[in-house]
Amino acid sequence: MTATLQINETEWITTTAYYARYFALYALLTRVGVKSEIHDCSISLARLLAKNGIIKANLVNDIAKSKQTRIDIQYYVEKQLSQREIKRNVEGARKFVLGIEKAIENITTEQIEEARTQLKKSRSTIAKP
Repeated sequence: MTATLQINETEWITTTAYYARYFALYALLTRVGVKSEIHDCSISLARLLAKNGIIKANLVNDIAKSKQTRIDIQYYVEKQLSQREIKRNVEGARKFVLGIEKAIENITTEQIEEARTQLKKSRSTIAKP
């Protein structure tokens, strides 16, 4: 991503910065034993992980904002980012991935079990008519 900053590939950088975040989150969800391939669901699951102290809440806000930025840049041509915003996005992606790596390394069996229990409860609540 850093190399492409010099050639001003805004769409590619923005997309890559988001997917770096998404796949890091996907790795954490896999560690917890959850498979989620719907991005909005993955972000919702990240909120649950933040609520349980597994990740920091600012990481959830970061990936949600990054997803919206990617959508705006890819699908709405009139949306432009300054070089400063692009650099901030790249740096944010690095910090996000490092934060998730730390969570993966430090997550406890108890935290995993608690998150899975809460997911099961919420799934049964959603499934009821």
